[in-house]
Amino acid sequence: MYESSKRCFFAIFTRESPSAALELAKRIKILTESSARVGEAAQALECLPESIAKTISLVLEDKNVLVVMAGDAKADNKKYKTYFGKRAKMFPKELVEDLIGHLPDDVCPFAINSNVDVYLDRSLKRFDFVYLAGG
Repeated sequence: MYESSKRCFFAIFTRESPSAALELAKRIKILTESSARVGEAAQALECLPESIAKTISLVLEDKNVLVVMAGDAKADNKKYKTYFGKRAKMFPKELVEDLIGHLPDDVCPFAINSNVDVYLDRSLKRFDFVYLAGG
């Protein structure tokens, strides 16, 4: 059985719509097998790999950035540089936990450090629904 060192559970509770929060909570899936990689997650969830959203950790000068993209998308350094004005630089694995708040193979856009910005890649727009890991 796969055990993640951290587990994040994401739910929204509002005074106006407590039933919406309950419905959201029902949609959370906790997997017993590894889902650390896109292929593993797709197999465990019985879906196409492209519908698994993956998160990459990048450094942008003094800013820590997470980019969430479709499972079949590739990071495009040219587009990244055009958008951010700087070349993409991956985090050294030994710094990910301190700077992001998750272990290197458990990075997700939930429950992260306050100095981390999250960007959603356009590759996600083609989907009505994607699976996103919760750490």
